[in-house]
Amino acid sequence: MTRKLGLYCAFIISLLAFAAPASATISFSTGGLAGTGVTADVGMTYQSISDTASRLTISITNTTLLSVGGFVTGFAFNLPSLHGVNFTSIGGDIDDAGKQQTTELTTANVNPGDTGWWTRFDYEGIKAPNGAGRFDFGVLNHSTANAFINGGNGKPPYILEGDTTDFFLDITGTGLDDFSSASFESAIFNELSTSGSAGAFNFGVRFQGVGPDDQNSDLATMTVVPVPSALALGLIGLASVSWVRRRANNIA
Repeated sequence: MTRKLGLYCAFIISLLAFAAPASATISFSTGGLAGTGVTADVGMTYQSISDTASRLTISITNTTLLSVGGFVTGFAFNLPSLHGVNFTSIGGDIDDAGKQQTTELTTANVNPGDTGWWTRFDYEGIKAPNGAGRFDFGVLNHSTANAFINGGNGKPPYILEGDTTDFFLDITGTGLDDFSSASFESAIFNELSTSGSAGAFNFGVRFQGVGPDDQNSDLATMTVVPVPSALALGLIGLASVSWVRRRANNIA
């Protein structure tokens, strides 16, 4: 009876996980390339609404210690290459020819509702500092082309130590419901930046005002592909099934 109950519970866990919800979240942590001690946690959720509409929510939490100091002025990553998917806009206006576009996010697309955050699309044109290559898409607190490499704006909006800001990026295009949230997020992490002297990276969080004199800057990056929460739960469920079976066999 105990064995059957254990198998049943483990099966239900895996079934619920792989019954793919409309959205799922990938979470990961970043650390500064320059060794300043800045850190950030990132949550990324993709939600397909229809074939022509979806939403990408990115949450940035500045986990830098107050003793280290540093505020977040933006982040950047590469758009995924997905078969049959054509992005026509994300956050602001972009086109598939790679034309440079800069658009200010509305207060409805930022929580808290700060003004002054800008989306920028520039295929392999968003230059990163510290030899971290180039990215395709970014959200910055300044509208200039070199804002990311220069560290962004030293004035608000920015994300202070211990604070979190959510960015809601509305996407339009075609084929947006042809893949799961997990596959979209995983695709982003397969799109490394154009390799620089320090290597190629999946995602970068830009810091300014770092150090005791607030004069330094850094880029926090990650390179390990995280496991989507739904997939992780499914793997736990499958592992539980295997463990219950092995335990039962050993007892027998």
